[in-house]
Amino acid sequence: MTQSAPHTKSIYQSQKVVSNFKKSFDRKKKKVNGVGSMTYSVFVSSPSHRAIGDGGESLAVTYFIKKGFEIIDQNVQYRFGEIDLVIKRDHVLHFVEVKYRRSLTYGRPEESVTFQKLRRIRLAVLRYLQDRGLQARSIQIDVLAILALPGQDVEYTWISPAV
Repeated sequence: MTQSAPHTKSIYQSQKVVSNFKKSFDRKKKKVNGVGSMTYSVFVSSPSHRAIGDGGESLAVTYFIKKGFEIIDQNVQYRFGEIDLVIKRDHVLHFVEVKYRRSLTYGRPEESVTFQKLRRIRLAVLRYLQDRGLQARSIQIDVLAILALPGQDVEYTWISPAV
């Protein structure tokens, strides 16, 4: 009785892995012609929430740099909340929540900033100041809502202060 090496898989097992892969991800199927008459299926993923959020934060960084702000920190994460941007201008430290939308399906971006979200941001700001030994002299919590509808100019709504 011949035993296969532990790292090899049967065709059935390989098909099962591919099947599970197809089920576990929401992918668009695209046919690509291979060598000879063989055809391969390539799955092209849509951007993740994180990738979309990073794109929005990149727009926000550019927006604030053009307005004369200095970027101090980005994506500061604590278990109870996150600070998207920490920026500074005229001795005022701004903690910015960036909301980015590419459609109005779920409403305007600024509408998604809830009381609970602001509460978590406040906790994160206090922790940020504590961790860095900073005094809370001139700080502000802001919201930058970015709406990038297809075929239109990007719309920025800066709510300062938001709290």
